Amino acid sequence: MTDARARDGLLEDVRVLEGMVNELLETERLDRAPGSVVREPVDLPALVRAQAGIIAPGRHVISLEGDDPPPVTGDRARLETVFRNIIENAVKFSPADGAPISIEISHGAAAVTVRVRDHGEGIAQEDVPYIFEPFYRADRARSHARAGYGLGLYLCKRIVEAHGGTIEARSVPGEGTTISVRVPVG
Repeated sequence: MTDARARDGLLEDVRVLEGMVNELLETERLDRAPGSVVREPVDLPALVRAQAGIIAPGRHVISLEGDDPPPVTGDRARLETVFRNIIENAVKFSPADGAPISIEISHGAAAVTVRVRDHGEGIAQEDVPYIFEPFYRADRARSHARAGYGLGLYLCKRIVEAHGGTIEARSVPGEGTTISVRVPVG
């Protein structure tokens, strides 16, 4: 191709399709019982700090309630996928000159909870119950510049549930969204 803009646009479309296929394959792998989730001790605060440092350098504040939590038993690579996606969404939907993304880590005897809060546009209340469904996009008019294909949060939900955990969202239009992930300890 001689037209650089057309070539770059085509390459971007291929990248988006490749991402979609990879996420679809990953959700199918979670359905396969043997070896679907590797179990090893994971320092969740360290994992979250590393992802935030890569994705949102200088745009986040992390707070840890109480002592360092014990490790969770889980699949490190898949948990990285969860927090990478959630933090990327927080960055994507927060104004660059707005308040930093807030990441709160707390724990009890049974689980570690991570809450990622952006200060962006928020999600309409009627859309919140559906954001973890495959191919659901709360902002149907969203431009390609804020592309997504509605699989990221679905994949996060599947991974968290494969770990025996929960994921939920709370949002206030005009104020932002909080995604809470709870992963069992041990």
